[in-house]
Amino acid sequence: MAGGSGITPIFQTMVEIAGMKDEKIEMVLLYGNRSEEDIVLRKEIEALGDRVRVHYILDNPPPAWPHYKGYVTHEILKEICPLDDPATVYIHVGPAPMNKFLRGLFHERYPHSVIFKYWSQRYQYPHYLHNC
Repeated sequence: MAGGSGITPIFQTMVEIAGMKDEKIEMVLLYGNRSEEDIVLRKEIEALGDRVRVHYILDNPPPAWPHYKGYVTHEILKEICPLDDPATVYIHVGPAPMNKFLRGLFHERYPHSVIFKYWSQRYQYPHYLHNC
């Protein structure tokens, strides 16, 4: 899960995993931005092909936007990825409100989830890897 420029470290991880051809790792990306023009690395992400299922979400989508609209919600997460699965690692980086929401959601509803969040000076988050 990435918000805005938070895609940068997530993309690095995705490229590394995509290069592991012998591994059966399924990647799902939920990538939120304000507008379609704000989607960073879109061509590169889509070039990963069937190694990743990509779901976009925009605050201000164009009229015919075929993907999610608004903000990340519990309902959207339930649609796109397995939740509360100890074999699934959730990686997220983005703006503070998104990270606060995700941390709260997983802590409250999915206590067995493994969460990894990148540290960022811009947003001043700690780097951690833990079970919620």
